[in-house]
Amino acid sequence: MRAVLVASMLAAASLASAADFTVHEGPNVFVGQGGEKAVTDGVDFWLNGGSPPRSFKLLGYLTADVNSAGLNGMISMKRLPGKIAKQTKELGGNAVIIMDKATTAWQGNATITTNNTNPYMTTAQVNQRTFARTKMRYAVVKYLDAVPREAAEKLGDAGLPE
Repeated sequence: MRAVLVASMLAAASLASAADFTVHEGPNVFVGQGGEKAVTDGVDFWLNGGSPPRSFKLLGYLTADVNSAGLNGMISMKRLPGKIAKQTKELGGNAVIIMDKATTAWQGNATITTNNTNPYMTTAQVNQRTFARTKMRYAVVKYLDAVPREAAEKLGDAGLPE
């Protein structure tokens, strides 16, 4: 029974959205300057102030707020790029630009109470625990030109869209 409950909880968690999406309104076509890039599941992740060195349309923003402490936090943070990539594709984007990352950590007491076979005897253990949440904000973008600006310059007029 417990295994079924755990499996159903994991399935529900995997179906949930990785992040909340908000639409960008206003001027939304830009050309970036390049920079550090990683690729996850076919989606470009522009890191450390980087942006695509090509024309792109800003679709909106994804904001993820995840547990980042302990083993569960490590697993959540490891899975986050794949979930963001999937959500970006569903929104029609090709890439994300990481806008901000903020981690809030605090310590607290977690009380664990267990009942032994003797109903009159209860043991309690208090542990000092560290809790942390990481909030990340991504700009979701869609590339407008067929090739990056540097490649288009090397190709001349043949690489530019009409």
